[in-house]
Amino acid sequence: MGLFERLVPLPLLANQSGTINGYVGTTSKSAVAVRASAYVAQGSAAQRSVNSTSANDTSAGTGAQQVTITYYDNSMAGPFTEVVTLNGTTAVNTVGTNIRYIEKLQVTQVGTGGSNVGTIQLWTTTAGGGSVFASIIAGDNQTFWAAHYVSASRTCYVVGFRAALTVGTGGATLQTTGDPNATNLPYTNLTGTLRHGVETNLLDWDPWLVVPGPNLIIVNERPDNAIAQTAYASFDFVEF
Repeated sequence: MGLFERLVPLPLLANQSGTINGYVGTTSKSAVAVRASAYVAQGSAAQRSVNSTSANDTSAGTGAQQVTITYYDNSMAGPFTEVVTLNGTTAVNTVGTNIRYIEKLQVTQVGTGGSNVGTIQLWTTTAGGGSVFASIIAGDNQTFWAAHYVSASRTCYVVGFRAALTVGTGGATLQTTGDPNATNLPYTNLTGTLRHGVETNLLDWDPWLVVPGPNLIIVNERPDNAIAQTAYASFDFVEF
């Protein structure tokens, strides 16, 4: 069974459910968050802007045409979504002014190429100002972050967790941060360490693991050897 192929029956009454998938390239033995691209959580909500590094990612282009931002606000209410129609390398401002914590970016409309040609970039301010704090790698169509925000009004139940490396062996941990708005809180290991190699190893639970919101769930990987490889991880959840 492949890393992203496991199907889990989920209650129809859930507010939200699914599988969170991520990967990260590494050459180190140090722990690393399983995020395909860098993410910097912002200190306050604001209006943002989006562009691409390629002129082909535009409303009539062959690449990405529209991107959906899924996010939470200052109070960890959400998730909210906004669809942005791309204009190539020219940044397009969001309508929303309450965008703070990013759950994911996802290409939701494409041209004949089928995916984003350039890197899709989410900027801290309008008109491509400030700095890029979230992005989609060229060709990925989504952020591929093994992380999930739990809103203040919900409780998340983790069903299963899996990880693999392309070359060596290592250990993956599923961690929580507590309230993202709080300061000086340590990461807490939710599951112990999932030891694995190039074959996918799996943990699942009955009863499910309980993560009350507001919270952030994130996978960290620690390879055993400092060699060039890619770590993959995913987890299944139900949220009420």
